[in-house]
Amino acid sequence: MTKMLFLTHGNLASGVQDTVEMIIGPQDAIQTFSLHPTCDIQVFEDEVFSYIQSVDEELLIFVDIIGGSPYNIAQKALNEFGRHYLISGLNVPMILEIAMLLEQQPAAELARLAICSGKEAVQLFNKDGLISNEEALESNTAELLEEDFTEAHHSDQALGMGGEIVFARVDFRLLHGQVATRWVPKIRPDTILIVDDALYEDQEMIEVYRSAAPHGIQVFVVPSQVVAYAYQHHTLPAGKVMLLFRNIEQLDRTLEMGLHLDEIQLGGIPKTATNKMVLTAVSLSNQDVEVLDKVEAAGTKVYIQILPDEAALTYDDAKLKMN
Repeated sequence: MTKMLFLTHGNLASGVQDTVEMIIGPQDAIQTFSLHPTCDIQVFEDEVFSYIQSVDEELLIFVDIIGGSPYNIAQKALNEFGRHYLISGLNVPMILEIAMLLEQQPAAELARLAICSGKEAVQLFNKDGLISNEEALESNTAELLEEDFTEAHHSDQALGMGGEIVFARVDFRLLHGQVATRWVPKIRPDTILIVDDALYEDQEMIEVYRSAAPHGIQVFVVPSQVVAYAYQHHTLPAGKVMLLFRNIEQLDRTLEMGLHLDEIQLGGIPKTATNKMVLTAVSLSNQDVEVLDKVEAAGTKVYIQILPDEAALTYDDAKLKMN
């Protein structure tokens, strides 16, 4: 019998399970893992992998959004274990459609049914009732929803040169949910460059991150040397460029090679035995401070901020919390 695994941010996974069980009764074939802001991402990944390794049956792995940490972990699981299926956009109707068929249909057919049901359940209404999918697609979305959501995205463009770095962030999760769904709509980059020397050598993970690209945005994984050279020779991709660094060491290496940044945001540095938390999701060590002091002395503003609607913490205030 096929089993189902829900990986989501917050309580969506358990919430969908609760709703499904309220309608059709207990479901032993469902396992959930919920990622909260206070979770250690490595612990979360280890728990997920441990469960997947313990299951003999094929799994349908459901995640909430493409590009989030649960999605990235699920993609890594597919690369390692191969035989399972990953479905994004978890909702109640898709689970109701297949929950009673787990022993009757193969996993591939269940995945197809889940996607069809999940899509069909998304409908648009106004005061006059249901608006057909055809009408919704052909109508002016701004008039129907009183908001043009497409403003937050860009059309595809050919890769050119002469772009400008408009945002740079240190975040060990790189292109994850908070970046994809909160910072990208705010910054509206044309290209995201993930600057990571080790990741550049891992073709499978490069494809994971590129597949997580928000619509209309190009994503490239590049080593420090390439970014520094492109900056110095004005050959960055055309338009607005967002840079993501896994850690301060990677940032320091790239700056040493000739990159200059007006600002660098610290948005995700995990707690370890040798550092101290200065803000939720950001911890700094004495070695980090030495590097960041050098970065600031070279003319780059350093600040700490997790989400766009949260207040930023200055680097000076962060250092005070180290004492």
